[in-house]
Amino acid sequence: SGQRGDQGESQAPAYIYVSDDSGRNWSLVGECEGCGFFHAIVIDPDDPNLLYAGTATGVRRSTDGGATWTSNLLTGLEDNRATILGLALQPESMGVLLAATRESGVYRSSTNATNWVESSVGLDDTMTHEVVFAPSNPDVAYVTTHQGVYRSNDGGLTWIRRSGGLAYEFVHAIAVDPRDADIAYVGTAVELHLLHPGHSQEGLHEGGGIYKTMDGGRTWFLSDTDIEESNVVVMTPHPKLPFEMWAGTNAGRGGFTTNSAGESWRFSATLAAHYSMVFAYSHPFPTTQFLTSLKTGNEIIRSTDGGHTWDRIGDALQDGLSQRTLDSGLYFPEKRWRVHSHALAVAPSDPRIVFTGTIWYYKLEDYSLFGAHVFRSNDGGDTFVEVDNGFPTESPTSINAIVIHPTNPDIVYVMTSSYESDKGIGVYKSTNGGDLWFAINDGLDLETNDLQIDPINPETLYAATANGVYKTNDGGGSWEYKSNGLLEGVSGFPERRQREVFDLAIDPLNPLVLYAAGYMGVYKTNNGGDDWYLVNLGLPVYGSQAESAFDHDRVLEVDASGQVVYAVVGHRDKDRLDTMVLYRAILGTPESFGYTFALEGTMVAAESTSHLSNLVVDLERGELRLTASGPVGTNGNLSIVVPNELLPGPTSVEVDGTSVAAETEGQTVSFSFAHHGATQVVIS
Repeated sequence: SGQRGDQGESQAPAYIYVSDDSGRNWSLVGECEGCGFFHAIVIDPDDPNLLYAGTATGVRRSTDGGATWTSNLLTGLEDNRATILGLALQPESMGVLLAATRESGVYRSSTNATNWVESSVGLDDTMTHEVVFAPSNPDVAYVTTHQGVYRSNDGGLTWIRRSGGLAYEFVHAIAVDPRDADIAYVGTAVELHLLHPGHSQEGLHEGGGIYKTMDGGRTWFLSDTDIEESNVVVMTPHPKLPFEMWAGTNAGRGGFTTNSAGESWRFSATLAAHYSMVFAYSHPFPTTQFLTSLKTGNEIIRSTDGGHTWDRIGDALQDGLSQRTLDSGLYFPEKRWRVHSHALAVAPSDPRIVFTGTIWYYKLEDYSLFGAHVFRSNDGGDTFVEVDNGFPTESPTSINAIVIHPTNPDIVYVMTSSYESDKGIGVYKSTNGGDLWFAINDGLDLETNDLQIDPINPETLYAATANGVYKTNDGGGSWEYKSNGLLEGVSGFPERRQREVFDLAIDPLNPLVLYAAGYMGVYKTNNGGDDWYLVNLGLPVYGSQAESAFDHDRVLEVDASGQVVYAVVGHRDKDRLDTMVLYRAILGTPESFGYTFALEGTMVAAESTSHLSNLVVDLERGELRLTASGPVGTNGNLSIVVPNELLPGPTSVEVDGTSVAAETEGQTVSFSFAHHGATQVVIS
């Protein structure tokens, strides 16, 4: 294990634990001072007391089972290049080891780690990740890097690139078949950017997963059927585009996005990957995205290019602290700036206006700002000011949701929660952009979990609480209990935990339709909450599992089309770990959405039931190309007006290389096809 010190990971000790019962129990046996993190441990098969460790500060050796450790044995590297990410001991050798460094390539020792020489001949990339020997052939070794897999046939002296077939070459974990040196498995490195941020790759990446080779790495193929991303903790659909959604997990994996309602995913290596909390979008195009997380220094990040790159904006909260907070004793300037935000919202009518709020939970992290505080930005997140006059900032609560009126950005609602805090204190409202807040809890249970606003009739809001669902028709002036049917399947007098609703999702096109995550699973209403009924078919929420399917909010969403519903459901059966898995329901093909693209200084208009992207024109070949995405079971109907100056007289259409029938009227081309994920369309 390991930890960061005040000045970085290399300043802290690392600890070694041992188990003598196959991992059921562990005991501390030693400490490695100044090691920071242990990234790799190798045990000599002939002497269990002889250990080697790849650490944040080099290679260490122990001869007493981990009780004590040497100083760094791989000397001569600068501090920021000394991290050892992989370490391997050659089978049947007399102390030959290979070390994969973070930025300096591979090093080799033939003296039990006492002396080292660089051994990177053949490597095109010195940012190496993990290194292994083949158990059946000690001359064969593999190393994973920033840009693919390499193989050695001479014990690590020289290397050959072996990455054929890898759709995503940023790879890390690797294992070799113990009986055949040509059979190996490799995993793409979506988690590395958090373990050592120097290896993060900007952009949106496809092809992640587990790959297998049977010919020594010459060719690789995907081998991860039925392996799923678990522990999804947040998901947010795009407010305007069909089938687009972002999801984040709590284990430092990064952000995942889909344009096809989950048929395929792309990965974004954000440094806010650890315990992602909130994705939020601006409504006008081009879209600006925001993400909050628990990662120090990356509490709030922002992207203006669709998630390819992100910049940190969380420190702007510190600059915007109010004098009242500075004088309150809730702020500790001697500590490194550290807050946690469960809530962030962008005004639908004005992308410059952004609200966010913090939590106060002393049991979770050592924050530099205690209390629940509200901040507003008037410039899209460049700067923030604290705006919580009238709000009880000293309350040990979590600001867990912020809802902004769809057309009036001065009307804002802040919902509190006991999630990662001590208690909920209900909902507060401001009618002047946050300058003054007042409670709107008449008739409302204070243990609120989620808040939804009707986008068509914004005086109507719905609150999920520990006691069920409540509704207001007057902007929070009073609340009415709306939980008829939510206790379906519960026998006897329901306990409070059986009445609890964790999350709500509202259909953006028909806001009388809502979904609720409750004790027995997912419920639906078609009449604005008057009646609810279970819609669990296909979800693993049956028997004793149902009551533990949901344990926090952000587990239900409806996408912009109103035709895709997502649910994150916890699994507790004997064949699974305690995981949260993403499910979807496809209700049908949506109505067409309007698109306008700027291309070569010309506007291109289209209407489609697909998610459209990547529109380009090839004037030399006389082609207009785009990507049309959607889930299996729905149809893509596309009508596009092709300006004459870009493509005179369009006559044919190909979808994934196959000609399809198209109707042409002037410069307008219309055609249909079946969705199966991302589809390449060529109009010529």
